[in-house]
Amino acid sequence: MRIIFHPITLDAARALATWCYPSPYDVYDMPDGPATMAEMLDTRSPWFVALDDQSAPMGYCCFGTAAEVNWEGEPRLWTTDDRVLSVGLGMRPDLTAQGIGPDFLDSVLAFATERFSPETFRLFVLPFNQRAIVVYEGAGFRLAGERVINAGNPGHLLFLEMRQPLKTPLVKVESGKESRTVVRRVGEPPVILSFTRTRTQNNRCALDVLPAEERRLMADTGQVTSGYADVNGAKLYYEVAGEGHPLVFLHAGIANLHMWDDQFSAFADRYRVVRYDHRSFGQSSAPAGTASGVYDVYGMLKFLNIDKAYLVGCSMGGGMALDFTLTHPEMVDGLVLVGPGVSGAPDEEEDPLAATWQELQAAAEAGDYDKANELELRIWVDGIGRTPDQVDPTYRAKVSAMNRALYDRHKDMNAVEWQPADPPAFPRLESVTAPTLLIIGDRDVLEIQKMVDVLAARIPGARKVVMHNTAHLPSVELPGEFNQILGDFLGGLK
Repeated sequence: MRIIFHPITLDAARALATWCYPSPYDVYDMPDGPATMAEMLDTRSPWFVALDDQSAPMGYCCFGTAAEVNWEGEPRLWTTDDRVLSVGLGMRPDLTAQGIGPDFLDSVLAFATERFSPETFRLFVLPFNQRAIVVYEGAGFRLAGERVINAGNPGHLLFLEMRQPLKTPLVKVESGKESRTVVRRVGEPPVILSFTRTRTQNNRCALDVLPAEERRLMADTGQVTSGYADVNGAKLYYEVAGEGHPLVFLHAGIANLHMWDDQFSAFADRYRVVRYDHRSFGQSSAPAGTASGVYDVYGMLKFLNIDKAYLVGCSMGGGMALDFTLTHPEMVDGLVLVGPGVSGAPDEEEDPLAATWQELQAAAEAGDYDKANELELRIWVDGIGRTPDQVDPTYRAKVSAMNRALYDRHKDMNAVEWQPADPPAFPRLESVTAPTLLIIGDRDVLEIQKMVDVLAARIPGARKVVMHNTAHLPSVELPGEFNQILGDFLGGLK
């Protein structure tokens, strides 16, 4: 059985919320609504959807506090210091009681072992769910305690806590060996596993993850690679998919590489698509000290053996793309700037958002990160003339999760001292030689809209497209329209 894991998307989360289990298992039903969507899209305690051979959702798994019982506090992956990983999982209702539970559990645990390197697994199960308990015991889980929660209606629920230590020795029986590969589709983070399943003397199932050099990285449209690049002292997490001319996406300062989910998969059938997390964003890390966006882009391209590329950057990433294009024009043969920052641009004499910026800074300095995050959402997601209830709640929840995670890493992020480009871009806009597309949302910050007008007037041959009823992240809010605009532009380049 081939199982494809990838991080939960808005559509997948909505699909899981429609699953209805028969009584008494209906206690596992997930309520549909913004709160549930926000939890499932929060990468601090990640959720993944499992696809079958036909790319249909057949199950899910989650890790960290999302799998905990009675957790109070901010979402996170680890709740203890001893590498105990909480696991939650479930299969599509029509697939339950069909005898595939052990294989599904094996796949989830192998994936989690490869991705998170825990020392012990922990899960919670209701006592009446004997068929699940039998599966868990068969995989080596043992009763470790009980948890009681107040579930409202029907009242209190008792959960059994079960644990499986990974240090338990297993004896292989070669005659029972099977080969299997767990892969992912283009556009998702690295969850590719090649492993063997062996039967122990007590008929338990052991999973042996193969060394990295033996893993086969597979996808629907070619090879997928991912990992960490050592760039200027930082470890930058990257993903590459597809074949063809390199197409590099640089994310905004309120997001991570997942803001390009809908582009990464859509363009990998025509291009060699690259996306990565900036230093101290997402899964990347960096030492304290000075940093340069231009140097990081250059270092990543050289790491991936890319001499020329199309660059697509949004906001902070747009500023990096513009600076890089002016510094290394020989390496850029197409430039797309989405609501970009521009180094060296003069400040507005009167900023209509000045009071909001001060309130946001005060909230962040006071440690009220939820308030600071919400204020940013009103600026960048809701935008001009829209209230939160006028924005797709699942889109808003995705951006909220990405931006809120950055506040949890504020010490690491503040330790990075981004150096301005020298010389800056603003005085040199007429020197851009790459074909340039400018994309701006009509609800984006007015200062940014004005700057895009300046770019359109000063960059030779630049084309400007206004996307309506969207703010700072049009690629996330309106991916279909954005992809059409981007595809048309790239298709016209020689």
